[in-house]
Amino acid sequence: MFAMRASSRLTMPSVFDVSATHQTRTRQTRLWLAVQQGAGDDDANARKGRRRERNAQLIMFRRGAYKNLDEKAPWLTTWSAASEKLNVVEGVYASDAQAALNRKFIVEAYVEPAGASGFFIDGIVTGDVFVKCACCGANYAMALPDASDDDADDAVRFLAFLDADAKEESTSGDYDVFPFSRSIEELDLTPLVRDSVRAFGIPPETVCAECDGGDGNFATWSIDDAVNAAP
Repeated sequence: MFAMRASSRLTMPSVFDVSATHQTRTRQTRLWLAVQQGAGDDDANARKGRRRERNAQLIMFRRGAYKNLDEKAPWLTTWSAASEKLNVVEGVYASDAQAALNRKFIVEAYVEPAGASGFFIDGIVTGDVFVKCACCGANYAMALPDASDDDADDAVRFLAFLDADAKEESTSGDYDVFPFSRSIEELDLTPLVRDSVRAFGIPPETVCAECDGGDGNFATWSIDDAVNAAP
């Protein structure tokens, strides 16, 4: 969604360029075709990533889950899924299938009714997400702040209002508002969770433990910092 794609363009060599030999034109043509093939592959990968993101309904809110409950609201609800499926950084996945299976993100939310048919949701996202190291370029699992840690104020949170009277998505104060009339039985919260992690959980630069001294602190890194620190 937020990825920027740079493209390279080469001018197709003219078949009427009599100053170039046939061999030179052939090399130029092959180079041009190779670049176009690479651009096509990039476009195909980007489209695949977007389809994967659209189809990943990981956090489904279902109205029926909150009918005829004995306990009083707010109700605690938990969702979890493989970190790789959230795709918070487009095109960045686990480099190892086993690593993908062992990494999860968790959404814990308090749900309470809003009027006769709506709901308020106060959620927090923890666990791991896959990002790319700004230093070595490797994909790795980054831990989101834990709500129980000292840095709980930095935890990824979201507020949603499922409004029975709303006609379109909007915002109201700190709440994201979603239409949720009586005829709607479920709502996919995955895009809201993904956008919340992108906005509040991912620093501008991410660095793997190996590049950050191996001490387990996922600090940010930049060329400017490195230059300023040089003697």
